Amino acid sequence: MAKTLLETIRERRSVRAYRDRPIEPEKIDRLVQALIWAPSSGNFQCRRFFFIRSPQLIRSVAEECFDHAWIARAPLVVICCRDDRIDEHYGPGSARFAIQDVSASIQNLLLAAHADGLGSCWVCAFDEAGLERRLELPPGLHPVALVTVGYADEDPPVPDRVGPGEAVTWLD
Repeated sequence: MAKTLLETIRERRSVRAYRDRPIEPEKIDRLVQALIWAPSSGNFQCRRFFFIRSPQLIRSVAEECFDHAWIARAPLVVICCRDDRIDEHYGPGSARFAIQDVSASIQNLLLAAHADGLGSCWVCAFDEAGLERRLELPPGLHPVALVTVGYADEDPPVPDRVGPGEAVTWLD
């Protein structure tokens, strides 16, 4: 029986330990589809994603990720970038639109990975300029986050969550 979307959301966990097992191409294609079908401010889609499977390049990326050596053991790392082209549509200072576009795509990616039996982790702890240099990113692209993906080699516990009364205020 297929899971509901809310079940998938509730069951997804941040995974930081992965098996030494490649991800099938059809699953990677579904991750790509999940990224590109996320909503986008004004539908300008000012976001770009770099998929990395090379262990050597993943180790290099991990070196820019402040004491997160576990990243080097992920079979796939997705570098999620905002694109400064958003300024052409909304003017200077509109990077927040592109950041939100990237974030929506990441959430889709995390849920698609979990639905396909993969683990993932959203990571924002890195040296942005260092990552841009190491990856030789084109001008105007800036990493917002990276996501590790692979077959989980751990079963993280259910994290605590605040209740609706603390998270939501009704303004009627």
